[in-house]
Amino acid sequence: MFLPERLEAGQTNVEPVQPIDEAAWIWAPDEPDWALDAADDWAADLKDVPTVFRRFRCDFSSDGTPFELDVSADERFVLLLDGEVVARGPHRGAVDRWHYATYEVGGLSAGPHRMEAVVWRLGIHAPIAQLSWRGGFVLKASGAHDAKLTTGKAPWRTVRLVNTRMTDRGTSATFGAGSQCEVTGTSFLDESPDTGWQAAAVVRRPLVANPYGGRVKGWRLFPSACPDQVNVRGTPGRVVNVSCDLKRSWTVPPQTEVDLWWDLGNYYCAYPELRVSGGKGAVVTWGWSESLTDEKGRKGNRDEWKGKGFSRVLADTFRCDGRAGALFTSPWWRCGRWCRLTVRTAD
Repeated sequence: MFLPERLEAGQTNVEPVQPIDEAAWIWAPDEPDWALDAADDWAADLKDVPTVFRRFRCDFSSDGTPFELDVSADERFVLLLDGEVVARGPHRGAVDRWHYATYEVGGLSAGPHRMEAVVWRLGIHAPIAQLSWRGGFVLKASGAHDAKLTTGKAPWRTVRLVNTRMTDRGTSATFGAGSQCEVTGTSFLDESPDTGWQAAAVVRRPLVANPYGGRVKGWRLFPSACPDQVNVRGTPGRVVNVSCDLKRSWTVPPQTEVDLWWDLGNYYCAYPELRVSGGKGAVVTWGWSESLTDEKGRKGNRDEWKGKGFSRVLADTFRCDGRAGALFTSPWWRCGRWCRLTVRTAD
């Protein structure tokens, strides 16, 4: 849903001006406030901010009536309803103009359901253009679902996720495209620990009118005027070079490495997604490049691959632990014309 765009700050953070102001921002009770004493609403120096992935969960019962929800987070979130991804966000903004999105939830059957959000702060590993104040998640539901889902009212729980860690920035930090990641077992979207859950803590209370006109520090929320990014799966292009006999499918023998070059056929910006089962001890790397280069480092025609190779690659790593249906993805989108997948099996 698209709410009317607000172009001026007006009374934002002075008094409630929108339904989401009635919700609290929540986070873990035992993690420090990395906003420190940022009196000017800007983030602390990100070189001091660690990378944190958290899962938030709220079980609720619905009467089946449609409802609206407003949602945002710092820095990024994926919202899931009954295990299905329904939204990603928020759209990028400054702390004093932080965006939230509004959705209408319809067709929900009467009975028990589960709303979840995976929220992460990449901190020092975030792209240079990513701003932040502190870790936080906020959701406001309407009508009968308000008390059941609104943060600060509903019984949200949270747990820290540990399967994904950020590594170095790869070939260059100049463009600030975000760091590479290493996933063990399954990614943050599927990781759901059995233990370690805590009641989420309020890190900023719902807004109340300040009779003296003072603004509450931190996020000043504005409805986003942008549509969500396209969220469709695709397998474009073709495999052009592989270090084994390529058929429709094949088995990589134990203690073997396979190198696969994938020409996407066009320049893409996308989240990589790979589902695997078994293969305990195997390591998969998925790299992205704008173009292949010849022995002199020249790109030339992007369509050509013979006599060329990968010279500059941003690559993420997936370490398989043998589980069924494991998911590999990255917390930030990747881009390029060419992908290189390397699979190295264990026993």
